[in-house]
Amino acid sequence: MSQIDITKNYSYNYNNLLKNVIPLLIERKYCYNTPDLKGPLSDRTSPQSKYSLYGSRTKPMIKNVIEPPTSKQHDDYLKENVVNAFSTVLFNEVIAYEGLSQIEKTNLGASNNLRKLNKHQKNIIKDLNMDLNHLNNKRHKNTLSYSMKDFNKHKYMFYRNIIINTMLVFAIIFTLNSLSSGEVPVLPKSITFYVNMTIIGIYMVILIVSLNSIRDRNKTNWKQYNFRNIKIEQKV
Repeated sequence: MSQIDITKNYSYNYNNLLKNVIPLLIERKYCYNTPDLKGPLSDRTSPQSKYSLYGSRTKPMIKNVIEPPTSKQHDDYLKENVVNAFSTVLFNEVIAYEGLSQIEKTNLGASNNLRKLNKHQKNIIKDLNMDLNHLNNKRHKNTLSYSMKDFNKHKYMFYRNIIINTMLVFAIIFTLNSLSSGEVPVLPKSITFYVNMTIIGIYMVILIVSLNSIRDRNKTNWKQYNFRNIKIEQKV
């Protein structure tokens, strides 16, 4: 007689075991559910089941007392091979599934924590990127502001030097003219004239070159030149 196998599907257990015991089990449950309905009755007879057990040709007698005492009733076979077997297998499987359940619960908790950690990490990275962009923009503005101030300072010093140099050139010319005039001139007027013209010419060239160089300077760095007037020819 086979026992119920929890690892198999319902069709397997029904075809190999349950279909041989279910009719008898239902009959005893609903037709002979009290000791008064089971044998032996008052006429010393016992009712006979309408269904056979486990494919046996002999239909069992439904009795209330076991005869002989060492024999087993059909209920005992049902208890041992169906109820107890199912309970034993289920109990053994529950232990294994309990361990799997704990592992699955742990994995689920770890997955949830990992998902929350990843979300928190993404939020932190996003906030850090925003702060970094803000700092970079602020640093760029500060650098640009400082560069413009530095450029304006050098530009101011440049024009100041031009004014000082221009005044110095005029002072030299005035001095030379003073030395070449009067009742007793120290320098001849002809030499003074050529010297003054040479000084003026050299100074004008230097002044024009200096003023032109301002347009080529980088507006954020006085010491850098853009060289915008230089054209590069490409060879074909």
